[in-house]
Amino acid sequence: MKKTLCFLLGILLIGSIFQSCQPEVVLPGGIYGTALDKITGEPIRNAEVRLSPSSKTTVVGSNGTFEFINLDAGQYTVGIEAAGYEYNSKTVTVVSGKNTTCDFHLEKVIIDQVVDITPSSLNFGTTQNQLSITITNKGAEDTAWSLDLGSCQWLSANPVSGRIGAGKTQAIIFSVDRSLLQKDETAVVTLSAFGNSYPINVSCAIVQNKGVMNVSPTVLSFGEDANEMSFTIKNLGNANLNWYTQGLSASCLSLSENNGTLASGASKVIRVSLNRNLLTGDLYTSFIVSDGSTEQEIQVSATKKVLRPIMNVSPAVLDFGDSSTSKTFTISNSGTANLDWSLLDASNPCLTFSDYSGSIAPGGKQTVKITLDRAAMAANLNAVVKVSDGTNTQSITIKATYVYVEDYSSAIVESFDNRFKCDIISCKRNGSKVEFKFKLTSIGLGDVEVTIFGNQGNSNSTIIADNLGTQYAGSVLTLGTQSNSSYTNGYVRSPLLEYVPINGSATIPGVPSGATSLHIKLNVSVWSNGNYIANSDWIKISNLPIY
Repeated sequence: MKKTLCFLLGILLIGSIFQSCQPEVVLPGGIYGTALDKITGEPIRNAEVRLSPSSKTTVVGSNGTFEFINLDAGQYTVGIEAAGYEYNSKTVTVVSGKNTTCDFHLEKVIIDQVVDITPSSLNFGTTQNQLSITITNKGAEDTAWSLDLGSCQWLSANPVSGRIGAGKTQAIIFSVDRSLLQKDETAVVTLSAFGNSYPINVSCAIVQNKGVMNVSPTVLSFGEDANEMSFTIKNLGNANLNWYTQGLSASCLSLSENNGTLASGASKVIRVSLNRNLLTGDLYTSFIVSDGSTEQEIQVSATKKVLRPIMNVSPAVLDFGDSSTSKTFTISNSGTANLDWSLLDASNPCLTFSDYSGSIAPGGKQTVKITLDRAAMAANLNAVVKVSDGTNTQSITIKATYVYVEDYSSAIVESFDNRFKCDIISCKRNGSKVEFKFKLTSIGLGDVEVTIFGNQGNSNSTIIADNLGTQYAGSVLTLGTQSNSSYTNGYVRSPLLEYVPINGSATIPGVPSGATSLHIKLNVSVWSNGNYIANSDWIKISNLPIY
């Protein structure tokens, strides 16, 4: 047993040594790939593929594939080029016994257009038999050109090929043989130059003998007032046009004609009449004008007229200013029914109206006079009066400036001597103060010197009180150019020439708004040549109104 085992191990050892001494076998590799259009994905047939450094070449098959076989392991450059495409190349590594993939997606070469065609399309319509185009060589060298008319038997061109120099132009005349036309035709003619192709679209229509209907307008709006409107039917074709109307169901509408025949180029005006007495409301309807193959809808609308007044008032603002006592405004009716109007908010005691209501026929108007009683005014007036027709109102703003009339006739002035006169100038508020102004005149006393004493807190002081019983102290007195400049005590003194008046004033602070009049006793002394004419005598002003 041991001998047998040793024998087997010996055989295995000899076989292993023999195998390790055999040379290594190197297998060839290969490159397989595709060549496709980058945009469309279509195979690029017959593209030439070169292999470097082996200098082998092959072409792309109809299915877009190529291959290089039996290649030694190593690095190769695969280049590919095809007409109309950009050259491309890739570096690949071939491994022994394996196939390496190398796919290409080629971009087309963009060739600048160097031939200009004007116009780029031809439309022969139904009447034209010849039209032309002009080709211009905008390239830097001359080129040959040719036309491919395809299978169009009805279309011909002259010339169909030629050579054109750089910067030159050439006309090509296209002709149509209408006898070969059985229907409307279109074709694409190809002009080739500089290796490029330029399409020219050509169309041609056969002449058909038929009437062509045109209707206008297709919308008839009667509004509130119209009773008749019209539309026109025209025959734009080359044969008689037989027309008729259908679908006119509104009993208030009628047509001057419902059918007829128009020769080529002729037209017909159809009157549409509306009987408004049959309208029960607003009308929206339509009917059809047809020639048997073409239909045109005519839309008709009408508004049922509602009789109603329309009120207009002018002007909207009346300003009496500071002196006027009468103004007018006008009410007009631009509607279709009588306008019944009345005034609202017209109870101001200062205002009187010639009319407070009225009725105006359609298209008519009425003038209303406003009288202002200025004596009844106590302040500026800013009133709003409204004119109403029961549905709508319009406002009139009435303004007036209050003019204060200062009337001091109710005041009683008593002087210690009728030759020493005191006249009231004014008595007005200025904020919380009241300023009383007066005038002193010597009549028959000669030239004198006058002293008015302020509130000195004794029986010889000036006294000022209001109708509420409030007595005031601290009044500021002035006489001529002199002032006591104090709200307590003091006096003012000034010479008074005979018959030459002198002005004075008393300003009383803190007079409430409820006070309407003052009672004033001015304490006055009058000197003449060193002698008293009056010594602490009184000038009394009673019931002096405050404005």
